[in-house]
Amino acid sequence: MLRIFLTLLICTVVGGTALGQGLNTSSAPGRAAFFKYTVPGDVAVTVNIWGTIRHPGRYELKRGSDLADAVSLAGGPEERGIAIGVTQRAITITLSRQSLSRREIVFQSELSSIIESDDVLPTLVDGDVIYINTITEQQPNFQNLFLPALNLVATSLLIVLRIVDLGK
Repeated sequence: MLRIFLTLLICTVVGGTALGQGLNTSSAPGRAAFFKYTVPGDVAVTVNIWGTIRHPGRYELKRGSDLADAVSLAGGPEERGIAIGVTQRAITITLSRQSLSRREIVFQSELSSIIESDDVLPTLVDGDVIYINTITEQQPNFQNLFLPALNLVATSLLIVLRIVDLGK
């Protein structure tokens, strides 16, 4: 009876850990596309938007568009902080631009700072690259605290039972 109970316990622990790993809800990166937000006759700039954004890709925007326009048209940052057990820490927006010999960072700030500020955001020029980076942190929960310890105890019990069986 004890052997059946321990076998069921081990199957539950190992199966529960594997099942819990399958429930990770991080979203897959979206497919890049070309988005055109101009009409014939508009003077346009083409920019790239990458990272944890809902609609990454290449954007053709009306000249005079700023960073906020581009991020809004791209759907804003992905909501990776909504998944169970994950807390969103920071969303950083970086704007880089090609200078004479290399690409330089023109603007970099956390999204929360941009929202709280009344500062004017940079106007986009042809060839700009906008990168959205979301840093997330896993919150401790039952699954990642208790199950590994339970798995260790169950494995140790199996080893002890096997040693006792070999001694008979």
